[in-house]
Amino acid sequence: ATPASVKEVSATGSGDTFLAALLQQSIAGADPVTMLSYAAACATANAASSGIGDFKLPLEERFLPRITRL
Repeated sequence: ATPASVKEVSATGSGDTFLAALLQQSIAGADPVTMLSYAAACATANAASSGIGDFKLPLEERFLPRITRL
């Protein structure tokens, strides 16, 4: 999955956000493509927001359609 291009506000915590979202989707039983796409969308939402992992849900859903699936 390739993340969407956004205006970066703060990338701090984006890797942690990616991992947390990946694990959450894995526990939920998602397939690998969905797991990676959702994690990339969450990391993108984090980078586009101030703070660390402090974005309002469902902000990641705004980015999900813009994630390029391989």
